[in-house]
Amino acid sequence: MKKTTTIEGYDVVIVQEKDKFIAHVPKLPGCSIQATSESNAKKGIKRAIGDYLVALANLRRERPRMPKRKEGGGSGKEGNNKIKHRR
Repeated sequence: MKKTTTIEGYDVVIVQEKDKFIAHVPKLPGCSIQATSESNAKKGIKRAIGDYLVALANLRRERPRMPKRKEGGGSGKEGNNKIKHRR
């Protein structure tokens, strides 16, 4: 089973594999968790998103933004989501 939902403004993919649920955020590389229930996966990924964004702020990097969606279910155009590196 695979579901997509929005948490904290980010698309989250939740996949059920046997006795575990894996949630990940495609726009935030490495932001993923495992849980024993879908409810715990949603709670866990919400916490992981917050931690990820705090880590980005601590590194002084730009926060990836979700593209604005058009009414009627359109996906909208992708924005420039490049991370800026300080030198």
